[in-house]
Amino acid sequence: MTDITANVVVSMPSQLFTMARSFKAVANGKIYIGKIDTDPVNPENQIQVYVENEDGSHIPVSQPIMINAAGYPVYNGQIAKFVTVQGHSMAVYDAYGTQQFYFPNVLKYDPDQLRQQLEDPDGANKYPKLQIARWRDGYDVRGWGAIGDGVHDDTSALSELLSVATGGEKIDGRGLTFKVSTLPDVSRFKNARFLFERIPGQPLFYASEDFIQGELFKITDTPWYNAWTQDKTFVYDNVIYAPFMAGDRHGVNNLHVAWVRSGDDGKTWTTPEWLTDLHENYPTVNYHCMSMGVVRNRLFAVIETRTVSGNKLQVAELWDRPMSRSLRVYGGITKAANQQVAYIRITDHGLFAGDFVNFSNSGVTGVTGNMTVTTVIDKNTFTVTTQNTQDVDQNNEGRYWSFGTSFHSSPWRKTSLGTIPSFVDGSTPVTEIHSFATISDNSFAVGYHNGDIDPRELGILYFSDAFGSPGSFVRRRIPVEYEANASEPCVKYYDGILYLTTRGTLSTQPGSSLHRSSDLGTSWNSLRFPNNVHHSNLPFAKVGDELIIFGSERAFGEWEGGEPDNRYAGNYPRTFMTRVNVNEWSLDNVEWVNVTDQIYQGGIVNSAVGVGSVCIKDNWLYYIFGGEDFLNPWSIGDNNRKYPYVHDGHPADLYCFRVKIKQEEFVSRDFVYGATPNRTLPTFMSTSGVRTVPVPVDFTDDVAVQSLTVHAGTSGQVRAEVKLEGNYAIIAKKVPSDDVTAQRLIVSGGETTSSADGAMITLHGSGSSTPRRAVYNALEHLFENGDVKPYLDNVNALGGPGNRFSTVYLGSNPVVTSDGTLKTEPVSPDEALLDAWGDVRYIAYKWLNAVAIKGEEGARIHHGVIAQQLRDVLISHGLMEEESTTCRYAFLCYDDYPAVYDDVITGQREMPLTDNDGSIIVDEDDNPVMVMEDIIERVEITPAGSRWGVRPDLLFYIEAAWQRREIERIKARLDLIEGKH
Repeated sequence: MTDITANVVVSMPSQLFTMARSFKAVANGKIYIGKIDTDPVNPENQIQVYVENEDGSHIPVSQPIMINAAGYPVYNGQIAKFVTVQGHSMAVYDAYGTQQFYFPNVLKYDPDQLRQQLEDPDGANKYPKLQIARWRDGYDVRGWGAIGDGVHDDTSALSELLSVATGGEKIDGRGLTFKVSTLPDVSRFKNARFLFERIPGQPLFYASEDFIQGELFKITDTPWYNAWTQDKTFVYDNVIYAPFMAGDRHGVNNLHVAWVRSGDDGKTWTTPEWLTDLHENYPTVNYHCMSMGVVRNRLFAVIETRTVSGNKLQVAELWDRPMSRSLRVYGGITKAANQQVAYIRITDHGLFAGDFVNFSNSGVTGVTGNMTVTTVIDKNTFTVTTQNTQDVDQNNEGRYWSFGTSFHSSPWRKTSLGTIPSFVDGSTPVTEIHSFATISDNSFAVGYHNGDIDPRELGILYFSDAFGSPGSFVRRRIPVEYEANASEPCVKYYDGILYLTTRGTLSTQPGSSLHRSSDLGTSWNSLRFPNNVHHSNLPFAKVGDELIIFGSERAFGEWEGGEPDNRYAGNYPRTFMTRVNVNEWSLDNVEWVNVTDQIYQGGIVNSAVGVGSVCIKDNWLYYIFGGEDFLNPWSIGDNNRKYPYVHDGHPADLYCFRVKIKQEEFVSRDFVYGATPNRTLPTFMSTSGVRTVPVPVDFTDDVAVQSLTVHAGTSGQVRAEVKLEGNYAIIAKKVPSDDVTAQRLIVSGGETTSSADGAMITLHGSGSSTPRRAVYNALEHLFENGDVKPYLDNVNALGGPGNRFSTVYLGSNPVVTSDGTLKTEPVSPDEALLDAWGDVRYIAYKWLNAVAIKGEEGARIHHGVIAQQLRDVLISHGLMEEESTTCRYAFLCYDDYPAVYDDVITGQREMPLTDNDGSIIVDEDDNPVMVMEDIIERVEITPAGSRWGVRPDLLFYIEAAWQRREIERIKARLDLIEGKH
């Protein structure tokens, strides 16, 4: 279509089609083009749009124009150039049909009319006036004469513009830099930068929103003093790790080395996890760490032991531990016949002897489950020791299997580095060790400085053989003229070059510097940063040919220097970023740009502001740094009282500023984190997998736990305490949803529910198969003090026909109630009973169970009556019915009793794990996931039966009455014989 003059490109003012207010690509959106000042969605208002080919030809296309995932207009899936022949309106809709933009007149002039105006004899005058008017209509800075070249002073032009833009319009700076003598309200602008010298001779740049594609996140939220990421953030297995230190205040009091992690490009972060517990000799000394990173799948950290009172180094140690990872491996395991040792080949395994490893589906005898590394052969081979052997050689070539390591299950290895004394005096310990740079798969470097005052040393410690000789290093210093007034180096290694920055320590002169070395610190090429004073470290990362460097001041105004110490006043410190081209290697024209929203610092000294770290992941660059949390009233804010979770204050927390360095090549992963931030608690995990939350915690609502262990105290007697407040307390067992009859609460003195481990009390619920029963299981039941009494008087029995006590030991005779007010009118025993009583036999006997246990000779002889013989006497005298078990006399008893059962754990068995629906859960090889389960059997404790019994005391009373009657009769006969009657 050669007759088309298509001179209007379909585009937005910005490079990409982006969403209003968020500047994200409008993935899968739509573009409509129509007549000026009309709705282009209406087909009647639409105009023809063309695709312009590389040869200049044009193809008409239908509407709407589609937007791809990256924000570019596409034709048949390919990014294309779309043009029209006239000015037009434009509407942009997102994938959900929501309008994001509408432009009534994209160009605000017609291209063909523009040509006519320019060809008019008065065109030179017509166009400037017309264009300026149109600029002013859109609040374009050019309409007021702003140049935006960073050289001319645009203060007056911008001030006049702001005076007329009273509707809160965002003024587009078009990516320009405006030199000003007074800093305007930066929030009124977008895509603009301002050059302002608050202190003459010290220029700084202030960026508005969208000039730099950056976002700010708060990534910790605890009452602890979270600070000092200190150039040790790293990326491992697509996860960002941000190590830091959490304590009470500046120093090592109550300090723990910790980290937070993000697996979604810095959008959300984990709860802080403590990596070290307090030192075993705390509070005399404690741990401190400013250097950490990964070499060959292994974490290395230089952790210092310092005095709590003076923060002085006692010893530096290299701690190391394998990172957690899971691998799908093909072959690589061999095991010889009749040998327990198996050889494992994993490229760059990063392991030491004693590390935890896990195997699944290996195909080699004994190489399965959780194991421990026995020996390390080389960087790619290690051994494990199995529990068994086999008769033939084995290997698993041709087989896929699973391998895993666990950071938390492996112990820390510790190698002493000594105190790293000063080169100058040979005795002063190193002041601090900072930063971490991975050099190769076997080496790394850390930064250090020695001396708070001159003579000062600063440089690197180079560990050339981290796996073969982890305690060996060489020390290499930067040039001496750069050491004075410098500290806290940040080091990184890129493409064979080691880079290092320092920070200044005096406000009276520049002290920060930039260095690079191609021979790992033997020689340096050094530069001094001009003008500015950096009281916080300067972490950086390399992007293309540029080092992108960040830094934060501790209080507003500190960056330029010459300011009084303002850290004790509430203010807004600034964070800056600059770019240094490594090919040009010059700091003459360095530009420090204020990039973040300013985070409020309260009225306390906070040396944790800044002290940041930089890393790169995917298409983002991350600056992670410290700042106070003025919304957090959970901790005190002075240096004298150092206890978190009480009083008021603004404790330090961590923030993340991320900058987009490259356009995404896939569907955007950006999302809005909609959860409400909550205060999180720091945790420490030991190698046993147990997490410790070392803080006082109040739960005001229901808390559900599967298992609870209460640890013992360390003062006085070693004991564990559970204190229940309130007017009353209850420990209760809910009714089980799957088996109501299993409702019971067990209190055990041992570690398990086995009576062999300790005494137990089992309390059955109302839904139990034996409802409301309390079972005491112990070798002895002792009552130390106080009387043992029934709750209700004369209601409950002690024992039963099927639950008899074998013996009762008493210090005196029992007291039996004989109060006449509680009895019927007393009468003498009836004569019929006394007539029968003479037939009752008193016998000697042995108990059968005693004979079974002790033997015939060992069993003791007892005396008494046989209840059945007593029954027969009563029947023969007509005092009981034949075959009856009911007797009107209380001295003879008959009782039936039921069998007694209980659910008892008799062992364990392996069972497949199931989900809530009862379906069996399988692993990646479709094998059932097996778990150990208790075997619970219903056991008959006492079989059902019946027994005859007697009340001996009543027998004695009848015996006494019978004997009295017999004596009276004998006396009467004697009296008759003797003639007394």
